[in-house]
Amino acid sequence: MRTPGRNRRGRVRRLFLALAAVSVCGGVISSGAVPANAVSEFRMEVPLNAGTRIGLPRGNCTVGAVLASKSWYMQISARLKATRYVAAAGHCGNVGDDVSVGQVGTVGKVIWKARVADIMIARIDPLARNSYHCAGSSTLHNCSPMTTFTPRAIGNVFLYDHTGEYASVPVAGFGAPEPNETFCTSGAVSGVNCTWFLDPDVPLYQPLVLGASTKRKATLDGDSGGPVVSRGGQLYGFISKGGKSGTRLVGFMTFVPISRLFEEQRGYELAPPG
Repeated sequence: MRTPGRNRRGRVRRLFLALAAVSVCGGVISSGAVPANAVSEFRMEVPLNAGTRIGLPRGNCTVGAVLASKSWYMQISARLKATRYVAAAGHCGNVGDDVSVGQVGTVGKVIWKARVADIMIARIDPLARNSYHCAGSSTLHNCSPMTTFTPRAIGNVFLYDHTGEYASVPVAGFGAPEPNETFCTSGAVSGVNCTWFLDPDVPLYQPLVLGASTKRKATLDGDSGGPVVSRGGQLYGFISKGGKSGTRLVGFMTFVPISRLFEEQRGYELAPPG
């Protein structure tokens, strides 16, 4: 006969094994609920996606888009080819600020900030790996050192996939929301919210932005710069300001259209997906 203590230990063991079985698979991040105001671990890791949390001297913000340079100069070396860029809210930092991610540490630096629009661009340096390439015999004198470079940011966005699970989804280009469309945000803190709609009545306290409303949770501190995106992964813009809790503006936000970024910085394009 099993004792009550053994039964309890058995239940604890089964619970532990069940939790341990939950893993990232096929792009799916997690099927569980995220605690309120908690930042999911996948948003604090590399490779960076639209929706990744980044740290700057002023505080934490969210990546709005991952970009690649269109310059011919960026094709002259493997390191430059693997360099990526991220767009975020301009009020998050200044040119020269270091950009960090979770426990990884510094991954890049802010290189451009718009004068008026609330947008900026940071360079994300590639990951360098050193190894040896050996020809024929593996003896040391036939080997030469080799460095490979891997991008630390990809053209994906944290969103819901077709099954309703959190996933790293390839970005499906960019555009603008239709007048009656409901669309999404993917903030590092508030998570994914696909109940936003354009709202001409939202007070616009800064230029070059659009207003949107939601009847669910609003954006939170740390979401600034995060992607405004269609349910299918098309990027529309970047979170600028959110509503203030305790006021009538709690369900409102403003965002900078992504078209503004490409008008001011024509040398960039959306990065390839990962």
